[in-house]
Parts: sequence; structure tokens; C-alpha cells
Amino acid sequence: MATPVWSQVVTPPPAQVAPVDEHIEKMPVPPARPEAQPVEAQPVQAQPKQAQIVLPDLPFESLAQKDEAGNFKPLSEPIQLAALRVNPTIEDKAKFFEDIKPILAERSLNVQNVLVSNIDLLERVDDGVFERVDFKDAASIKQLLEVTKPFLPPAAPKSLLEELRDTGKLTPVQFAFTANKIIRDYTLTINPAPTEGLDSTQQARVSMQRAAALLKNGSIEEYIFIYNQAKAAAAENFDTVVGMMEGLDEGKKSELAKVSESVKAASTKADKIAALRPLRDVLTIDQRKEWVRHCLIMIPQ
Repeated sequence: MATPVWSQVVTPPPAQVAPVDEHIEKMPVPPARPEAQPVEAQPVQAQPKQAQIVLPDLPFESLAQKDEAGNFKPLSEPIQLAALRVNPTIEDKAKFFEDIKPILAERSLNVQNVLVSNIDLLERVDDGVFERVDFKDAASIKQLLEVTKPFLPPAAPKSLLEELRDTGKLTPVQFAFTANKIIRDYTLTINPAPTEGLDSTQQARVSMQRAAALLKNGSIEEYIFIYNQAKAAAAENFDTVVGMMEGLDEGKKSELAKVSESVKAASTKADKIAALRPLRDVLTIDQRKEWVRHCLIMIPQ
């Protein structure tokens, strides 16, 4: 018997093969992006410059007044407040000072709090940090900045003039006239320019002291003035202030009694204030803060 021959049957391919993703919906082909057109450069608009304040040429009473002996009289209030009183651009001064009474009252409390918190820095002012500054020496400038920074914004309130300007009580002209004319005149008058008889080193020293005085009167003079008032009140009421102190041991009371004797023995106001210097060695920093806080309420109003 013949062996059968098995043949493989192959199904012919379809005329067109369907793609495997035929069932998936296709995203439409985006239209061709138009060719980018060059962008024409726009001219930069220059910012308008702030108009420069032109101060009126008005006469004013100088704060630098001398006594019969030819010495400059000390101011009876902080320089910025004193300068406002003689500012001729403030026409109705009675109304002006009545309007700013609430600001001055609130400011007094804020300034006193900053003063008490930084009594150690004001002691460095007493030691002459402004008078000794050398603006050519980085270390000297750093010391001055360390002293002044805690009395400036944001750590402390703005200056009185800045506060009055920013609250709308002073116009820009009134602000600038007070600072750039009246206060500058006073500062440079009581700190005269170098004379011809000085050598170059001495002239440079005087010039730096004038610059330091301008800086002091434009920044922390208010704190210095009130601190000096507190010391004057302490000199006149020493034993009363000691009686207000709490937690003093017998040793400190004994040392304070010696200081009291020195204050009472001094003949002038300046000497009495100078006699308070040993308090730094007797009282701790916290006790000196308490001391000054008591002295502040003794200042005559």
C-alpha cells in the first residue's frame, strides 16, 4: 500500500492587514505651528526722577544761643522738638503742637522703654564713643554702629521728624527745613570748623567730630537727652531713688551711701552727674535698668 503523503495547508494572507491599535482613538494631528515672527524690542520707559525739594529762604531763630559768659546754652528739650518750635514753615504752631500731643505722649513711653533696655550702650556714649570715632578706621566705625543700631528702626521707633512726616503732620518741606537747616545750623555752630592754626591731623580730628555730631543729632540725640535728664533727676533725688530700689543687700546699700555723699558734695550740676559714675561698679546691669526707670519718673514735667 502506498504511504499517504500529508500536505500542509496554509491560509493565504489577507489583502490588507489591520494595525494592532486600530481600536484606539487617535488624537488629531495639530496644525503646523506658524513660523515665529521676530518681536520688535520695546523701548524702556525711564522712571521719572523724584522732584527735589527746594527749601524756602526763610529766616529762623538759631537754637545755638549763648549765655552771658559766652557759653552755648543747653537745650531744654530734644533737638528735633526744639527745632520744630522755631521752624518758620510751620505757620500755626499752636495748632500744630496741639495736634501732635497724642503722638508725643505715646512716643515718650516707647522711647523710654528702648532707653532702659539699652542703658549699657548709653553708658558707652557717656564714655565718648562719638567723640572718639575715626571714620577712617573700620573697627571704630563698627563700635559706633553697635551703639546706634538698637536706637534706630526697626529695633526702635522712627525719629520724631520721620514719625511726624509719615503720619502726615509734617510736609516734606517742613521736614527738610527742620533737619537740613535748623538742626544742621545748631550742630555745626556749636561744633565749629577747624581753625587755620591746627595741623592736618588736628583738622581731620575736628572734621570727624563735626560729622559725628551731625550723626548723633540726626539719630539718637533724643535718647541721650532723656538719659541726661534722668541722671540729673537722680543727682537731685539720689536717696529717694535708692529707697525705691528692691533687693539691695547691705553691701550695696553701703556703697550707694558713699556715692550719695559724693553727689551731695559736688557743687555744680555737671559735677553731681559725674559723681554718679561709680554706680556702674556698684549695681548690676539689671539694677541699673531699674535705677534709670525710677529716675525717669523723677524728671520734672
